[in-house]
Order: sequence, then C-alpha cells, then structure tokens
Amino acid sequence: MSENEPDAISFRQDFPALDIPSEELIGYKRTMSEFNKTAKTEAKPDSCYICGKPMTSFCNSHTIPQYCLKEIDVDGKLLTTAALIGGNLIDSEVGIAGAATFKRVCRQCDSEYFKLYETPETLLSEPTSQVLGQIAAKNLLREISKGRLELGLHTALGERSNPEFDTMMAVRAVDMKEDEKAFKTAVRVGGSEKPSKAYHLVYYKLLPYVVPFAFQQMISPMADFNGGLINNSYNPSTNYKMEPIHICILPSKGATAVLMFRSENANRYRKFEQQFRSLSEQAKLLSIVKLVFAYSEDVLLSKKLPQSVLKNEELTYLARMNHNYFGFANSPNDYKKHIYETALEDHAINNLPDPPNLLLEEYALGNL
Repeated sequence: MSENEPDAISFRQDFPALDIPSEELIGYKRTMSEFNKTAKTEAKPDSCYICGKPMTSFCNSHTIPQYCLKEIDVDGKLLTTAALIGGNLIDSEVGIAGAATFKRVCRQCDSEYFKLYETPETLLSEPTSQVLGQIAAKNLLREISKGRLELGLHTALGERSNPEFDTMMAVRAVDMKEDEKAFKTAVRVGGSEKPSKAYHLVYYKLLPYVVPFAFQQMISPMADFNGGLINNSYNPSTNYKMEPIHICILPSKGATAVLMFRSENANRYRKFEQQFRSLSEQAKLLSIVKLVFAYSEDVLLSKKLPQSVLKNEELTYLARMNHNYFGFANSPNDYKKHIYETALEDHAINNLPDPPNLLLEEYALGNL
C-alpha cells in the first residue's frame, strides 16, 4: 500500500431499492412463504406470555393501539418504510389489521392487561410508571416475536443458511434472552398501580395536532449527538448487553403524544440526555424523527403525505441506513476498529441529514 493510500476503508451497505421482475418476484414470495410457514410453526409459543396459560391460538395483538392508527389511516391503509426506500420486494402498504402485530398473548390478556394504556385519554397526560411498563411490555413482545420468527426461519433454512446469517442468529439468540428477562420486569411494572423506578422518562410532549405517522418500538442507537458511543453493536462478547431506548409517536383524540424512556439501569444514555436537554423543542422533535427513521423499519405513515415528503432525499437516506459495512484494512483488528469508528461518525445524530420535521404542525394531517 502506497503512502497516499488509506490504511483502511469502510463502506456502509444501505438497503437498496430492488425492483424485481414480476415472475421472479412471484417465485421468491412463493419460496419465502413456505419457509415462513415452517418458521411460524417453530416460533409459536405454547402458552400466553403474560398469564402463562397453555394456548393453541393467540390474539393478533397490535404494538401500536388501533385507535392511534385510525387517526392517520386512509380507508384502513397505511404506508410502510418501503414507500420511502422504493422497490417492490417489500410491500409499501399495509392494512391496519396487519400493522406491527405479534402473536404472543391470549385474547383476555390482550384486552385486559393493556387496558389502561389503550384508553385514548391516558396518552393525553404524562405517563405513569404503570403505563410505561405496559408500553415496554408491548415493545418487548413485538421484538421477541420478530426474534423467534427469525430463529424459526434459520431452523427452516437448515443447510441453505450461510455463515453470516448463522452468526447473526447466534447473536439474536443472546439478545432474545435479554429481551425475555426485560419483559418480566415490564409485565410486573405494567400490572401494578404502585409507582416504580424501573423506567426513566426522558421526554414527554403532547402536540395539539395529529402528525402524519405513528411509531412505537425500542431502538438501540449506536451514537449520541456528537458520535459518543451508546451501543456497540460490533462487540462480539456474549457479556456485552445492548441498552435500548423506547420511542413512541402516538396520535390520540386529535393530538399526538411523543415520548421517550429507558430502563433505569440503562446508564449509557447520560451524555445523550444532557445533549438532548440542551436543545430547543423544535430540535428535540427533529432528533426524534432522525432516530426513528434511521434505526427502525416499523414506521407507519399516512397516505396523505405528499410525494414531496415521501421522495425527500434526506428522509429516504435515513430510511435506507444500515449498520453493515464492508471494506479492507491491513489487519482484521484494524478493519474492526475502522468500521467501529466509521459507524459512530455516520450515526452521530448531528451528522445525520435533516429530513422534513414531521412532528411540526406544518406537517399535521389537518394542514396537508
């Protein structure tokens, strides 16, 4: 390598917009349908995750309450992030019935356990620890459901799997154990009216209008605003634990509740929270938009959004961002170090592009 050439180079592998010919797409979906059928059988639990009663069929539960989705739907339909990424491999539209769902609890627990949180008026005031517990429980159930399905798919693939997917699933299995442990705490807190310090509310804001998207999930951001480490997703140690943060954008009764909270034990967010608190309200909302679209594919958007927003370069950039890199270096350790440093720089919140701030009133559904 010459003096002028860099010691290492890393390229981020963002999600591509794949337009597959119709015949190939039909064949692909038929094959995946067979694998997914087997995966669902492998992933199906024997009992309700909340009450523990043996079950043969489970309720189709929504992570985001349906009344929130009905605030932004058009004829019962919503857009997925595939509408931003482009291509035809993933459906860009979904009906409310199939939006961000999981099957892990019985019908009685689905209707009774989450009753407080799923009462529209509840979101109109700062959430109690019980409400945070119920939200955390839903987010964890969604993540556990996705993880179990991925592990089931890995089993279904058998020898057709590849080493990269094998490694991903080994890590996924470790994460699942942490999620199920965290779920026990969430269920306990969410089922009790007694105040708890299990969760720390980072931010709550009630916007007096309906924003054009809904979101509820936990994410594990890599970097804070200046590129300081929060979660090192490249750490291979089974002793290293990711520390997620829960973010919710929930339209309710003509308003929108925006909240962000974490486990009280998630100590890596101290610097992030200091930086966040120093921002103006508008900048806080923009940073939340950035985090949501950069770290999750579970955003649900209103079909009322104009093409000028859906085709916005900064927004599509965020939606396509991935955490996988490729490149080269003088040694494996140098390569790992360079990827780590590049990822922190790429994902520093201040370095992310500024998309349309969809949490501002100018993008409220009443103004579109």
